[in-house]
Amino acid sequence: MGVISFVVFMALGGGLYYYMQGPSAPSTKDKAPAEAAAGTVDKASTAPANPIQKNIEVVGIRWTTLAGKPAAKFVVVNHSAGPLTGLEGTVTFSAAGSKDSLAVVPFQVKSLAGFGSQEVTQGFDTALKPYELPDWQTVTTRVQITAP
Repeated sequence: MGVISFVVFMALGGGLYYYMQGPSAPSTKDKAPAEAAAGTVDKASTAPANPIQKNIEVVGIRWTTLAGKPAAKFVVVNHSAGPLTGLEGTVTFSAAGSKDSLAVVPFQVKSLAGFGSQEVTQGFDTALKPYELPDWQTVTTRVQITAP
């Protein structure tokens, strides 16, 4: 009797749980063809990434000025054990929650030790005044490694 009650109770509980979940969201596999047909797939996301890119991070963003124009000061971090030489790339800065970019800033690091970091200061062009740029807490970055 106890076993039957347990099975019935679990079946009702499972059914209630399934019902409360509601319709599931379409998977990313289902979205990709629809987005491709609509022409909304970002070409940058479909480009093959440099294998080093997964080990590089940009942190510690600060807005400054350099020769009278806005500049970004940030730290490039190597999360791999191997040293890197001739590292080049771009950082795209965006306000959190926005798809529009504030600036695309190229950077070069001659040598970066394994698990090391290096500060970079680079000027950039923007229509915004330095005081109009969002606070560093609300800036997101996308890194694109172009070399080595």
